[in-house]
Amino acid sequence: MGSGAAGTGPFKIVNFDTSTYSVRLEAFEQYWGGTPQIKNVLFRNNKDPQARFEALKSGQADIVDDLARNQWSEVTGDFRLVSFWAPNICYLGMNCKHEKTKEKAIREAIRLAIDQNELLPLYNNTARPNYSMLPQTFVEYDANYRAPGLLADMETRRTEAKKLLESAGALGREIKISHPKDDRPYLPGPSKIADKIKQQLNAVGFKAIANGVKNDEFFRQVSLGVYELILIGWMSDNGDPDNFYGPLTDGDDSGKPSFNNTSCSMDMKVHEMLRAAQLATDDATRISIYRNVERRLQEEVAGYVPLVNTQQAIALGKRIEGVVVDSLGMYYLSSAKFRK
Repeated sequence: MGSGAAGTGPFKIVNFDTSTYSVRLEAFEQYWGGTPQIKNVLFRNNKDPQARFEALKSGQADIVDDLARNQWSEVTGDFRLVSFWAPNICYLGMNCKHEKTKEKAIREAIRLAIDQNELLPLYNNTARPNYSMLPQTFVEYDANYRAPGLLADMETRRTEAKKLLESAGALGREIKISHPKDDRPYLPGPSKIADKIKQQLNAVGFKAIANGVKNDEFFRQVSLGVYELILIGWMSDNGDPDNFYGPLTDGDDSGKPSFNNTSCSMDMKVHEMLRAAQLATDDATRISIYRNVERRLQEEVAGYVPLVNTQQAIALGKRIEGVVVDSLGMYYLSSAKFRK
């Protein structure tokens, strides 16, 4: 939870407590859109998915965000589940500067070895393979594009991956996958997903290790670039492709990669293309530019392996109605009310 919260809207902040991870709001009577019917709202952070679900069932909570996938089928009767394809991605970042992964052939071998379809059961089949840094919810996503070699069957891909490792003298190379210990909407059960990727890499000749780290250490690694491979993801908060490509693949005008660019590398041609997309006002032009950006990133940089785009779900309790959930997964309480 951040600090110094501020905002405008139908509710105003009464208390913002970082020690208890809670925010208390009350209805703003002078709101231009009318005073909300619900007078008090309490947001409370709880990392335990079972505890969140029990709070919903007991009536202690009226809304549970990011309900655990194995609980979706249990939302029945007067409870309501709102599920949607979220504007998110999970991907494997590959450090183009690290000694273990700086060779492009190594990164291409990693990409060939990973079978996204094998990850889907770990999401309770609430995810779909994704082949771009953009999620499939975006019109700029090119459903027909696959990075070089990915149209082949998995047996052929694994054989080609082994050849690349042999040519690079890297068979048996130890390689570490860093992943967070805590769940994220795009990464439920991070250790299980990392372990499956580890198995896939080992099948082509790597000696992969999955290393789970606490959030503080995980994001320290991201900021310093001290990792080889990193299992991570991103969620959009504005629905624009630049919200993905900018922070995740680009950098500044001097060529310095951005904080969240897990490839630790940037391509100045991509930088120019992204600036052109920002300035374009024609939809067809923007779509074309962003699709060409994806091609160049995968074919020239090869700094990430897209994995999946996922569904997310919000559960609503028995007594609340009128909650609006938009295409970004944000929910609005201005029209919410309690059932009589």
